Amino acid sequence: NLPPLPHVHDERIENQIFTHRSLFGRPTHVFEDRADDLAPDNEKFEHLGDTVLGLVVTTQIQQMYPGLRVGPSTKIRALVVGNQNLAAISVKYKLPERLKVHAAQVVSLKASVNVQADLFEAYVGGLFLHRGLSVVEAWLKPLFRPYIICAYEQVRQHHTVTRPFHTRAGSSMDSTDLPMSVEDARGSPTAGHLALFNQHLSRNNREVEWIYFDGS
Repeated sequence: NLPPLPHVHDERIENQIFTHRSLFGRPTHVFEDRADDLAPDNEKFEHLGDTVLGLVVTTQIQQMYPGLRVGPSTKIRALVVGNQNLAAISVKYKLPERLKVHAAQVVSLKASVNVQADLFEAYVGGLFLHRGLSVVEAWLKPLFRPYIICAYEQVRQHHTVTRPFHTRAGSSMDSTDLPMSVEDARGSPTAGHLALFNQHLSRNNREVEWIYFDGS
């Protein structure tokens, strides 16, 4: 179950969160709006929400896995805040049902994964402006915790599978050192593939010290 959606009590902000730019059809090539004619759509909220979401998720990843390196952490964050996830969450909260769009594009826009994901980010941005970071964090942290755990396991598994082989001399063998049949079968090694690998080592007069790695 998702945590409850925090309410935005400011009517102006709430209205703008759920206003798609297609509703007004303003030109997109303009560099800057006049102070007395600001764009009434949710794109600025989306832009802000994307940043706030990245901050909260990045902080949470570091808190949950303090030993995690930056590279894997970046991959985990990308999986967690990907459009597919955000769109699915947006739909579960029924946010697209409240989106105001141009009448001729209602069906296509409300069903668009990108629009659904953007709307979720706009809600995060509007909520941040209205109620502050503490309210946003209290909502997003329990929401994204299972997504982070799942993404962590995926990235960890991939990292373990593709980890370079270390030789006795301390050098490493990357994928270019392996026979094509072994490289292609890394995800499901068999005795036959191991034999090919050993043949490759023998031909190149190389030795490998096998080290047990439990992923921790």
